[in-house]
Amino acid sequence: LTLSVTCSKTAENVYSWESSWNRRNTVDIDKTVWYRCYREYKETSPTGRAKCTRRGWEPNPLCKEKPCTTQPRIENGEMLSDKKTQYDHGESLWFRCESERTTFRVTCQSGEWKKEKSCEGKWGNAKEEDTEIRTAYLAPSGKFIFAYT
Repeated sequence: LTLSVTCSKTAENVYSWESSWNRRNTVDIDKTVWYRCYREYKETSPTGRAKCTRRGWEPNPLCKEKPCTTQPRIENGEMLSDKKTQYDHGESLWFRCESERTTFRVTCQSGEWKKEKSCEGKWGNAKEEDTEIRTAYLAPSGKFIFAYT
């Protein structure tokens, strides 16, 4: 009795396969096929090709969540975490608003940054010639709001 080893079209987060499948919708061992992952995921194979092996598809897994390849931009916020060129899915960075003392985090989710909050604006000192003004607040609109004494 000889058992043939095949791989099926069922693979997590794969939405598209090359069309050269047999009638059972399987691929024979040692065959290589093209595949594509869902939009939120990235192919783990640099060539976008998967090989059917005795252990199943290689690479394994075929798809993983997309990393964030840019640093998040938080207007009026200061990043407290180390800067890198790429951040993994689920990785969080810490920020502090320039006008507050509280911190918050921004998390990489499938190649996009999800933030807990936004920073309102900057607090700054008024110019010396404006002696009546104690503090100036820069609103997100770019206009100043002044606090007088």
